[in-house]
Amino acid sequence: GRTYKTTNSGENWINMYSGNLYSLWNIVYKNNSIFASIYNSSVVYKSSNNGQNWTSLQPDTSFKSYALSFLNENTGMVCGFSGKVMVTNNSGLNWTLVSTPVSGLLYRAHYVTPTTAFCTGENAILKTTNGGLNWTNTIGSISNTIISLYFLNENTGYVSGYAGKCYKTTNGGNNWTEYYMGNNFGYNSMYFINELTGFAAGTGANLLKTTNGGLNWVNNGSGIADRYYDVCFTNAVTGYAVGYDLDYASTVYKTTNCGDNWFRVANGFSRLLFGVSFKDNYNGVICGDEGKILKTNNGGSSFINNMGTLVLSGYFLGQNYPNPFNPRTVVSFSLPVAGDVSLKVYDVRGREVQTLVNERLNAGTYEARFDGSGLTSGVYFYRLVTYGSSETRRMILLK
Repeated sequence: GRTYKTTNSGENWINMYSGNLYSLWNIVYKNNSIFASIYNSSVVYKSSNNGQNWTSLQPDTSFKSYALSFLNENTGMVCGFSGKVMVTNNSGLNWTLVSTPVSGLLYRAHYVTPTTAFCTGENAILKTTNGGLNWTNTIGSISNTIISLYFLNENTGYVSGYAGKCYKTTNGGNNWTEYYMGNNFGYNSMYFINELTGFAAGTGANLLKTTNGGLNWVNNGSGIADRYYDVCFTNAVTGYAVGYDLDYASTVYKTTNCGDNWFRVANGFSRLLFGVSFKDNYNGVICGDEGKILKTNNGGSSFINNMGTLVLSGYFLGQNYPNPFNPRTVVSFSLPVAGDVSLKVYDVRGREVQTLVNERLNAGTYEARFDGSGLTSGVYFYRLVTYGSSETRRMILLK
């Protein structure tokens, strides 16, 4: 995970935090506070002084996070696995664990008011009107996994999922109108400047723009990056998009003409970028894998490493990237001490497919590359076994 901060409209980025292989999946910048969620972890990182120092919050050890949303520096939530949501009203000092009507993964959360918020997920468009304590599923007859969302107010909002579809509501989720976005890709993030003009960031070099409320979409990001994970705007014309290119190198793109054109403002950071957030026209943050957080003070033209390290102890097996993949992917893991290490891939029946690592390694961080060229599409599992520790994760081969 990498997180970057800007203080001058993204011209420069400064490294705020560098750590381990944990993926910082989502980030929010409000006032002087920055919050970052870790993929499939019970830990949330927080800085209350613009990234100068960081604390590790652990809302509930049984909770596994994915993304977060904060209305302000006090009121926020983290959504995650098993349809669970964590809610705080005092800047993360205390949290309330809440179950929702669904049991799958929740991908995104979005506050509209202190009481009204929405979450999207597997067959879910969840809504709360009491600050996250109770939720209803407003997905209705939509048969789709909903990934991204953006609400302009309590009534008007947009969500999108797989199969290149987005849905619009003008009555707070009671009804949804379906629009086709021009292709069959999935979209990881949405951002609307007003009810008519909005953006969707997704796979297949798709950075779409609509100027008629989702009815029609134009791709202005084709050929720029292979996958976009997040997009945000600081004003009506200036925006940022983050992701990675065909070589899995991170990318940061900027527009100054409301998304009609995008240009690369930063590169050279290995791996993936997942989240971007600005608190005003100048101050923003970006996050991604390997636990690094950076900031900029000149629009992303250059990056300066000026921060320390926050290290999580213990063995760690990272989520493979990219995921889904076709046909190659990378698995990262870390060892606190030297020892014998086994890392193997299995199919859904538990049959061993390939041995990636089987040797004694020193303490440190490692990568193993997996090539699924000879395999069929489907779900596979990879398992890390070390002395006194084992961990398994799931990956999807999609051809």
